[in-house]
Amino acid sequence: MLTERVVEWTRDWKEQGLQEGRQIGLQEGLQQGARDSVLAVLEMRFGRVPLDIAAAIGRLEDVGLLYTLLRRASVTNSLADFERALAASDD
Repeated sequence: MLTERVVEWTRDWKEQGLQEGRQIGLQEGLQQGARDSVLAVLEMRFGRVPLDIAAAIGRLEDVGLLYTLLRRASVTNSLADFERALAASDD
């Protein structure tokens, strides 16, 4: 009886770990996809993105903020304007 219980608990823990791993992987994938999209739009519109801007985008984890910045990148007039919006998002 105890052996069966231990096997069941182990199986449950493994399944829980797999589910948590999937969620973490999904979140990281969304974050990286949003970062890549922001950088791609900036590159398409303005050419090479300065390393400090790329690094600041790379540190962001909030997917909602990243999509807000993606919209901003698509309409901003300059990299300087985008950089100001990016700096304001740190506040």
